[in-house]
Amino acid sequence: MAPMFKLVDGYVVRLRPFPKLTRKTALAFSIKKWEFMVRHLKNGKRVNYDGSAWTCSLCTLYLNKVSIGCEGCPVREKTGRNFCYGTPFTRWCKSSSLATAEAELAFLRGLNP
Repeated sequence: MAPMFKLVDGYVVRLRPFPKLTRKTALAFSIKKWEFMVRHLKNGKRVNYDGSAWTCSLCTLYLNKVSIGCEGCPVREKTGRNFCYGTPFTRWCKSSSLATAEAELAFLRGLNP
């Protein structure tokens, strides 16, 4: 399978549209994105911007542009908050560090049934 993400000048870029998403596949692609980022950070690469909702399969599936909410998203179900507030992602946005990327990856993996 062709890669889904690429790192360009410190920015995570999605290379192609996500396939038809279900709850299970959206979570799997989100985990793959954070695995990609952790791998690059461990290899000394700079990751300044994760692509946010543009590269998040969960946002692609659940972000409702009408009500500006995340209804049905497993992240929201876990935290009770929209836009990944209450997760390590909010710390990532401030530090872009390996530790916060690993914490977000662990958080997402913990959402698997």
